[in-house]
Amino acid sequence: MSEDQELFDRSLLRRRRARFAGETGEHEFLLSHVAAEIAERIGAILRDFPLALDLGAYHGLLGRAVAALPSVGEMIYAESVPALAACCPRPAVVCDEELLPFKEMSLSLVVSGLALHRVNDLPGALIQIRHSLRPDGLFMGAALGSRSLQELRQVLIEAEAVPLRNSVLIPNVNTAFAETGEPVNAVADVALRVLLEDLEWWGRVLAEARPSSLLPGVVRMNARQQEQSQRDRAAS
Repeated sequence: MSEDQELFDRSLLRRRRARFAGETGEHEFLLSHVAAEIAERIGAILRDFPLALDLGAYHGLLGRAVAALPSVGEMIYAESVPALAACCPRPAVVCDEELLPFKEMSLSLVVSGLALHRVNDLPGALIQIRHSLRPDGLFMGAALGSRSLQELRQVLIEAEAVPLRNSVLIPNVNTAFAETGEPVNAVADVALRVLLEDLEWWGRVLAEARPSSLLPGVVRMNARQQEQSQRDRAAS
């Protein structure tokens, strides 16, 4: 694929992924789910896989889950970022997911978890995977698509729709404040108080949600919307 047709800057992507190589294990809830699902499906297959590959291995979570199955023999971990490959069990190789260094018909199993959605030439990558597999080999992978994480996308859209400056309207804003910055009329004073309350609330919610997952923050935002709705009804 020519450079003008590429969707992703692979070099930039590798540099960015390298920056969080040491923190990957702290944010692996999706990868953990994918690893459990793929391992369960492979475990239900009544055949052995002597040589397997974890393609786009991150720190090897998927490969370790699959390698623990009694039907799977040796697992190779392939990762395009050296810092992440260093976190994987051995043997681990550094290679691009679009340029596989494996011989034809050398692998009995290839698994990939949340890696192939970031390649520029997905059909080409799948062709290389097929060439590296034995005639009876198996490929099983998971990648993000257009309908992935729909619920999370909807939550983020709703979160962005919550106005920061809730019910703030300052007519003639150019003359509503003195040179010192103090409001010169009651309308501006009330509007600023509402704005400051919202800013204080957002700061508190973000600070509390930082060490935990996104969901507690979302729950608080829904509660905030309910509180505002109740105030609006009471004022009407």
